[in-house]
Amino acid sequence: MLVTMRRSDKYTILIILFFTLIYIVGAIDLGAPFDEGEPSLSLFPWITIFAMVVGVIGFFFESRGKSSSGASEKPVFSSVIKPFLGCLVLALFIFLFFVVGYWLSSVFLCFFTAILFEYESSNKKKAVIIAALVSVLVPTIGYLFYQRLFHIRLPEGILW
Repeated sequence: MLVTMRRSDKYTILIILFFTLIYIVGAIDLGAPFDEGEPSLSLFPWITIFAMVVGVIGFFFESRGKSSSGASEKPVFSSVIKPFLGCLVLALFIFLFFVVGYWLSSVFLCFFTAILFEYESSNKKKAVIIAALVSVLVPTIGYLFYQRLFHIRLPEGILW
């Protein structure tokens, strides 16, 4: 139950759910993920929403078994900061997506998301190298998938 979870886990789940709801509202404005049987620009945001909801559900069930009276519980700030930064990076990506276009915003999203996941490793240089590789590889695959395979034009941004 939610009652037996640590307080910091409850806050984390609530913050992720809050930002997921904001993301859902933004995705609804983009329209349906498929238009006349073809994927549309909103397909990736809907896939992301699905992943976020699955992640929250998984985190919820993982956190259920943890003791709520553990003395070694981390402060709430340290357990919430990483999901909050992830949501902040995602919000900046959404803003940048329409301003600077697909390439720069996707590189930004992939690099900083990879940094969030990898930077706690012992080798900081390796974490930055992995983030740089991911930030080139993932947008390139996305470009090939949308632009080349399905002929969906990706936004170039209003600055270009």
